[in-house]
Amino acid sequence: MRAASSSAQGGTVPTAGDYLTAGDGPGQWRWPLPDREVVTIGRDPGMDLCLDSDERVSRRHAQLRRSAGQWWIADLSTNGTFVNDRRLTDWWQLRDRDRIRIGGTDLTFHTGVVHTVIESPPSRHGASARVRTGRVMLIAIVAKGIELALNSVLTFVTDRLGSGRWLVSNAGVLFIAVAIALFDAFGHREPPPADTGTTADRATSPARRGTPALAALLVVLLLVGVGGYAATAGVRYAVGYASGVEAGPDRLVKPVTKNATGLTLTVQKVLYTKHFTRVELSVRNTTSSTSITMPLFENCVFSGSDGTTLRADSFKSQWTKTVPPGALQRGTITFPGHLPDRITRASLSFGHTFGSFNVDAVSIRGIALKTAG
Repeated sequence: MRAASSSAQGGTVPTAGDYLTAGDGPGQWRWPLPDREVVTIGRDPGMDLCLDSDERVSRRHAQLRRSAGQWWIADLSTNGTFVNDRRLTDWWQLRDRDRIRIGGTDLTFHTGVVHTVIESPPSRHGASARVRTGRVMLIAIVAKGIELALNSVLTFVTDRLGSGRWLVSNAGVLFIAVAIALFDAFGHREPPPADTGTTADRATSPARRGTPALAALLVVLLLVGVGGYAATAGVRYAVGYASGVEAGPDRLVKPVTKNATGLTLTVQKVLYTKHFTRVELSVRNTTSSTSITMPLFENCVFSGSDGTTLRADSFKSQWTKTVPPGALQRGTITFPGHLPDRITRASLSFGHTFGSFNVDAVSIRGIALKTAG
């Protein structure tokens, strides 16, 4: 074992009085704990106390931290660090003659003023940044759930798929997760508290465990970024199918208007989405005193020149069936499926309209459609 050094000069180094020993008798090895807040122990040459001859020691195995004049120890390894034969799961405040086992190396902690000749003062190596990945992912999952729920509700309420809205909100969740991970890694970290109980109650502060910062950021980017985008795509697909609000190309060549008794109807768009045909229609009630009702269920069809007929889905349509006197109303009528791609002429028909007068049928004919592609 050896202490890390930052200069070639040795000398007698006064310490605060606390030190570690290994072995007994004349050959006992003694190392004073340096006057700093954090001391690292491990097999890596960059550790303050390097146990490079012990293969059971992790490269970064344990950390000592001084708070209010007291030394605390925490395990950073997978093999475990033991104090008085008890495996550490939290910070532990060291007492005089506590036995510390790191890998196959036994150390003893001592308090008392000593002066020891060492090669040179140990170099400063603070604790590496670590992230509590589980905590970050839990927050990200909750934020992601809220984001997906809000976007789903907005899709049903506003009749807009909002592609940009979904992508921006997903990026916002990713930003939150990365920001939390960075704060967890590099934000202000309080030292362990002073001892307030007996030996059995010393571990009162959470140990600085977790995933190294770089690995944690990669996990966040992979799971929240890539995984979050996949979840967004899946939920957006499901919501689009359930609501009928899907994006697609406009196959209408130009708007078509039909004047009927008390009504002026104009087809504004004919969108062919993945699962539906969505006809955007405006209706003006030209009467001055009569409300006109135009229901969809079993009453509205979209037909091709070859006789193919699609029936409106009133649940997935965004349509208010009653038009007040003198009002202009716009809506979208959703039809499951599509007319054949070769069809370039279609008609939209209502079997009945209801008001102070009844019309057997209102049809908008001559709707010119673009061919697919």
